[in-house]
Amino acid sequence: PERAARQYPMKSFFDKGVIVASASDYNVTIRPNPLVAIEIGVTRTVPGDDRTFADPDFHNVLVPGERVTVEEMIASFTINGALAAFLENETGSLEVSKKADIIVLDKDILNVEPTEIHHARVLLTIFDGQEVYRHSSFVEHG
Repeated sequence: PERAARQYPMKSFFDKGVIVASASDYNVTIRPNPLVAIEIGVTRTVPGDDRTFADPDFHNVLVPGERVTVEEMIASFTINGALAAFLENETGSLEVSKKADIIVLDKDILNVEPTEIHHARVLLTIFDGQEVYRHSSFVEHG
């Protein structure tokens, strides 16, 4: 229990100015899906539990004081990951002269219930400026 109480001290790291880089480490994580990991960082629970993380009777929260924001988790998967790999001048944010790696989701994960983040679906993936995936339901609105 003592060690478990110190697992993944995300908020403590962010609060101290540590550059936190996240990844979907196949076969270490439950599901190698960044959206699942973002939700776990925000709620500190396993996605799919039918209780809301705000429920006072919800006791399956791993160190609730270490919850972070969706924005912090997104940064940990994007620019912070690029910094950790010394690629921040090439990728990690959308800027002129950087590789255009981007996904379009069917939900705005900044504005949904945190326990719904893992339900977001990728509609479009652009990698190095080229479209590499398009869901059949995705249509551009011009």
